[in-house]
Amino acid sequence: MPKPDSSKVPPRAEHPYHMHDAIMAQPAALEAVLSGPGEGFERAAEAVTEADRVYLTGMGTSLHAATVGRFLLEHALGAEADLRVASAFELAARGKFSKSDVVVVVSHRGWKRYVSRVVELAMAGQATTVAVTGKEGGEGVRSASVVLETSEQEKSGAHTVSYTTALAVLARVAVEAGRAAGRSAPAEALWRDLNAAPKGVAGILKKEGRFVALAEDLAAIESVVLLGTGPDVVTAREGALKIVETSYLAVHSFELEQILHGPLAGLKGPELVVHVANASTPAKRSAEATAAIDAIGCRQLGIVQDGSSVDPDLFHWAFRTPKAIEPLAPLVNVVPLQLLAYYLAVQKGHDPDEARRADAKFRAAKSHYDL
Repeated sequence: MPKPDSSKVPPRAEHPYHMHDAIMAQPAALEAVLSGPGEGFERAAEAVTEADRVYLTGMGTSLHAATVGRFLLEHALGAEADLRVASAFELAARGKFSKSDVVVVVSHRGWKRYVSRVVELAMAGQATTVAVTGKEGGEGVRSASVVLETSEQEKSGAHTVSYTTALAVLARVAVEAGRAAGRSAPAEALWRDLNAAPKGVAGILKKEGRFVALAEDLAAIESVVLLGTGPDVVTAREGALKIVETSYLAVHSFELEQILHGPLAGLKGPELVVHVANASTPAKRSAEATAAIDAIGCRQLGIVQDGSSVDPDLFHWAFRTPKAIEPLAPLVNVVPLQLLAYYLAVQKGHDPDEARRADAKFRAAKSHYDL
C-alpha cells in the first residue's frame, strides 16, 4: 500500500481548501467512530485494565491526542493507574517494554519512522500494542495487536478531523476500560458527553462566520499566544500547531499559570492571546492573568466552555463551546481554534493545506530529512 501523503494531493487555489472540508466533516466522522463495532474497543480496554503500565505515544498532532488520551484513561480508571505519555521519538530511543505493558500508538498516517519503531520495540518486548490510525494508512503500525481506525486520510497537511476522531477513539477505549474495571459512574458520564460531541461540534461549525469576521479583524497579527488549563493545555498546543503550520506566525502555548512566571515579559502588545477555559479553569486566576495581559495592550480571545466560571466578558472576543466533562473538553474546545487557524491563513493569502511546500527554501529544508 502506498504511503498516504498530503503532498501528493492536487492543491486548491482558493477557499474552500481541503482543510475546510476536513473541519466540516467532523460531526459525521465522529458519529462514525461512535457507531462503529465495539469489539476492537473492548479488546483494547481489556488489555489496558490488565496492564501494569500503559504508554501513550505519537508525534505532532498525534502526540497531542495521546496526551489527551492519558486524561481520558485516568478519568475512567482512577488516579492510581500507571499511565505514561512520551513522544514516539523518545520511546524509539529509550523505550523498554515487557508483556505487562500496553503501548497505545497514535499515528494518522501510520507509516512514520518513530511510531513504527515503537510498535516494533513493544512487540519485541511482548507488550500489547494498540494502534489508533487513519483509514487506509501506512503499514508501519498495522502490525499492532489491536488496530482502531479514526477517519479517512487527510488531504491537508494541517490535520483536524483525524485529531478529533482520535480523541473519540481514545474516549471509547476509556469508556470500555472504566466499565471493565467496575468504574461505571465515570465511564457512563464520559459516554454520555462523548455521544453529545457530534452535535456539539456541528453547533460550533454553524457559527464559522464569526471566525471569518475575527480573521478580518486580526489580518495584521503576527504573533499569537495560547493559554489553557488541565487537558486544555494540550488544546492550546494543538491550536498553536494549527496556526503556525497554516499562517507561519510566531506562536507560543503555555499553561495559564505558567505565563505569569516569566513568559509575560515577552509580550509587547500587538499579540493576540487566546484563553481556553473549561469547567475547572480557576476564574479568579484567569481574571488576574487577563488583567495583566490587558495592561500590556494585547487583544484577547476567550474560548469559554459552558459550565466554566470564567467570565466571557473578560475578553475582547469570546466564543462559547458546549459543556463536557473536563477530560473530553479538548474535543470541542479545539474546533474554534481550527476555524481560527484556517481563516487566518485564508485572510493572509496562504494555502492552509500546503505546509509551505511552495516555498523553495522550505522544499530545500525538507530535502534534508524524512519523517
